[in-house]
Formats: sequence, C-alpha cells, structure tokens
Amino acid sequence: MKKALISIFFCAQLVFLIRPNFLLASDFINNFNGTITDNETSLIWQQDPTHDTWENALVYCENLYLGGWSDWRLPNIRELESIMDENRAYPAINTEYFPDYSDESFWSSTTDDGISSFAWCVSLSVGRVYSDFKSNYYIDYSRYFRCVRGGEND
Repeated sequence: MKKALISIFFCAQLVFLIRPNFLLASDFINNFNGTITDNETSLIWQQDPTHDTWENALVYCENLYLGGWSDWRLPNIRELESIMDENRAYPAINTEYFPDYSDESFWSSTTDDGISSFAWCVSLSVGRVYSDFKSNYYIDYSRYFRCVRGGEND
C-alpha cells in the first residue's frame, strides 16, 4: 500500500512538472461582462479604459454600474501597479485581457504625500510609476483610468 501511494504521488508530481504552459492557470479571467478578475489579487477590473480628469475619474468610478456591481472605485497605486506585466513592454499589460490598451498614463486614487496637488500614475506602455498634476487651470490633465472593485480601499 505504501509503495502504491508513493508511486501515485510521484506520478502526480511528474505530470505537474511536464504539464504544458497552456494548461497553467492564467493570472486573469475574462468574465465576459466588461470585467476582468485578477486571480493573484482577487480584484475585479473594468476591462475597457475611460479617459477623463482625475476628479472626474473618482466620480465616474463611484457611480459606475458594471457587471452587476455598483461598488467600483478608482484603484490605489499598488492595485494599479498589480496589472502591469514586468515581462512586457509597449505595452506593459496583458492585451489578451485588456485589449483596448492606450499608451497614455493611467490615474490612481493615491495622492502624492509630498505634493497634494499630484496623484500617482502608471504608464502602461513602459511600466513606469510617477506622480503628476491632478489638474491644472490652463491645461486639461485628462488621463486614462480603469475602475476596480474588491481589495482594500485607501
């Protein structure tokens, strides 16, 4: 009996080691309702990006009803960084799940601690994180954004 269990365990391990990549679980799931679930963080993302100012992005996400949920919000910077793919560039995001990619920067809800008129952004073209003006009287600082639900909100 002991030898049989060891053999089964060894075979299971061998199958796991030689399993082709296409059978491995993906980091994302397309929910086919305009949303994408991230298996690593359990966050649910708006699939298609929207374009507006930081202030309008906050309001838009708070009022969004998508996929049967109404508890959307603008992601914080850690959440936004989590959908960057460090193994890709131009764009640094998985376009299989986020096909409407823009090389523009994306807003986060996180205000720069050093300059309260700045918010943290992510450039998904190269995967760069930086802070920039939330708004400016003379220039329309509109950027892309994706709403998120789940996780922590800070």
